[in-house]
Amino acid sequence: YYYKEKVIKPHDPFRFLIVGDKARKGIDLAVRAFKENFVGLDAELIIRGHDGAGHARQITNINTKLTQPELRDLYHRADCVLAPSRGEGWGMPALEAMACGTPTIIADNTGLSEFAKFGISIKSERVRCNEYFIYGDAGYWYEPDYDELVKRMVEAYQRREVYNTRAGKISKGIAINYSWEKTANKLIGLFGADMAKKPDFDTHQVIHPKIHKYTVKMKKDWLGVRICGVEHNFHKCISYPVAEDIKSIMENQEMI
Repeated sequence: YYYKEKVIKPHDPFRFLIVGDKARKGIDLAVRAFKENFVGLDAELIIRGHDGAGHARQITNINTKLTQPELRDLYHRADCVLAPSRGEGWGMPALEAMACGTPTIIADNTGLSEFAKFGISIKSERVRCNEYFIYGDAGYWYEPDYDELVKRMVEAYQRREVYNTRAGKISKGIAINYSWEKTANKLIGLFGADMAKKPDFDTHQVIHPKIHKYTVKMKKDWLGVRICGVEHNFHKCISYPVAEDIKSIMENQEMI
């Protein structure tokens, strides 16, 4: 994902985009904000991966599977990406959009707090979760401030060029500081040089006293590994390079 200068044509509508297929992504908030404030204006809301909005006026649902280049093109064509999420392990769509130079309204909570300050952040309040969340009944998640979401959407719509210029400058820093390689190197530094040895397996499972299930799934680049531990309705996901003996690392490090 990389920056691409936006070319705004005279009759192009202002395009809001939200990516996700779950309630925790805040799609309901985005749809409500759009319907209450932008219907009748020269604006469009594109929802990638969810059909909960039906076929409402000025709202487009994209439910087909997109390739990475197609998704990147969607970010580039959008004028503002919405990420009013109630909870994230990390929040890749928001970071991808920011790397593409698209203004991104982002809820400052959970994993998103790592980089929310670089986007157009909105406040969130910790509330009781009322549905099955990720790996179980998580107990709590966050409710983004709806009024602030609307305010930021209106600002993005009215100050299109200003927001584009700011997002373009930020995208370069995002691309440099949040690359897979840089993240992996930081974690190698934390866990020691022995972590850098490439494993010779694709999938590995171990049982740890603190975790019911512990799964490591290799990505194309071995440096990008996601580790998920689950116990007593609690989860945590961490990406870092894999050592040969994962179990010993888990026992010696306070991972959970």
